[in-house]
Amino acid sequence: MAYTHRTQVGRYIAVDDGCCGFARTMQDGTPLLSADELSRLERRAVITILRDVELVGGPELKFARKVLGLRQTEFAEHLGVAPETVSRWETGAEPFKRPVQLAVCELVETVERSGSLPQRKPSAQRELRVA
Repeated sequence: MAYTHRTQVGRYIAVDDGCCGFARTMQDGTPLLSADELSRLERRAVITILRDVELVGGPELKFARKVLGLRQTEFAEHLGVAPETVSRWETGAEPFKRPVQLAVCELVETVERSGSLPQRKPSAQRELRVA
């Protein structure tokens, strides 16, 4: 039985027909998904939405962050912005541009390929001269 998975990513629904056979199914043929399989489907959905939709909004960004398993502060570090900026983006108080969307897509794609997040961008350090 072919299985089509639908994932709600903010205001969009990603339809994944690329699901292959699952080892375990319920009596009606519905697949039993492991946490890893569900995470993979969610990452694929986020990648599709972020790549194919011209400009997403806060709900899609928040879903992507949660798929990555990050708090706003950690997400902000990966993007090189303040945590407050991420909060404003997610609530819609501040719009973000396509490059941010593509940077998030790249993070999710990295996890999909390698299984882990890349190293965080180092925090900006200030040098102070001792008087």
